Amino acid sequence: MVDLDKHEWRTEVEFIIFLKTLLISQYPDAIIHEGSLKDGRLRPDLIMHYSNEVYVIEVKRETPLTGSRLHDVTAQLVNYRQAAMEAYPGRAMHFILAIPGVLSDDKREVITGIGFDVWDKNWLIHAVEEGPVLRPPREPTDRAGQCRKLLERYASIKPGKPTWSEYQKICMEIWECLFLPDLSRPISESANESGVNRRDFVVPNYATDGFWAFMRSHYHADYIVVDAKNLVGPAGKAHVLQISNYMSRRGTGLFGVIMTRRGSDRAGLYTRREQWVLYSKMLIVLDDDDTEQMLDNAIHGDDPSLVLRQKIEDFRLSL
Repeated sequence: MVDLDKHEWRTEVEFIIFLKTLLISQYPDAIIHEGSLKDGRLRPDLIMHYSNEVYVIEVKRETPLTGSRLHDVTAQLVNYRQAAMEAYPGRAMHFILAIPGVLSDDKREVITGIGFDVWDKNWLIHAVEEGPVLRPPREPTDRAGQCRKLLERYASIKPGKPTWSEYQKICMEIWECLFLPDLSRPISESANESGVNRRDFVVPNYATDGFWAFMRSHYHADYIVVDAKNLVGPAGKAHVLQISNYMSRRGTGLFGVIMTRRGSDRAGLYTRREQWVLYSKMLIVLDDDDTEQMLDNAIHGDDPSLVLRQKIEDFRLSL
């Protein structure tokens, strides 16, 4: 047995062979082959078919430890993810980055934020010593039922500081329920490099069509910056400036959302107009009615993003 604490693979091929051998030994019924997507133009290292699910596995012998290498890997993974979803429509998909080292929490969040699991040294050790560790086959999700439960929970949360963290948590769950898989999973408690401007969560946007692709191309919504504020009263100028300071064209992008209970006051509206006119930062505010309407849309099979579209239209037509 390989001592994973001491072993170093000399080539990426060696690492791929090790991983493939491990998977075959634990899942003999699986079909594993070299990847080929988009007529061979994209080639992830391994594609595994197991229990009617598809695992797209990209293997890196060197763990991406710097920001630039992580950026390059992320761009490659996003292309694989989109191509695989087009190649296997309707199939339950898992996307994997396999590495021999261990990523820091913030770098791991970047990978998981685009919908990839990370098989690192700790995962490999567990797989070798404890046996099969793949996720069990997923049952079909009842999106309407999930959103109905979220709507009931949301309505039960009272505004104010005592339930602040509960409100932040449910807002992130709502985004997941409403917009996955069009958007990636939210990345919680994100901060800029200085650590000063910290927002509740950002939602990576790699959509290639539909509303979210339009938002990325027209409003620079590479990430959706979301600030959840369980305020008793309306959001004001200071709240708008807090989230706008986090947004930048070369960082998260220029689209942000404040989720709050009572909307914004007049000073908040004027500040949002100023941010849009001077800096092209599009900020919308969702109150309780807006959030509940998005959930209600999802429950009844309608597009929840219609609420966001109309909020943007109302804001721009009011200028």
